[in-house]
Amino acid sequence: MRVLLVEDQCDAAQVLAKGLREQSYAVDIALDGEAVLYQAGINDYDLILLDVMLPRPIPVPEFQLIQIT
Repeated sequence: MRVLLVEDQCDAAQVLAKGLREQSYAVDIALDGEAVLYQAGINDYDLILLDVMLPRPIPVPEFQLIQIT
């Protein structure tokens, strides 16, 4: 299963990603909303784990498109 982990705090993202990888998940990390849109545009994800308190959030219409596709 491929997961996009969206977390703006680098240390927290690394710890979470390590735990997921230990459970055999393929994990990519995005640190802000722009990175989410880029990563989701070039990769197919089974799950996006999203920190809803991002400093540069994902614009709502674009995020809805990610959920639909």
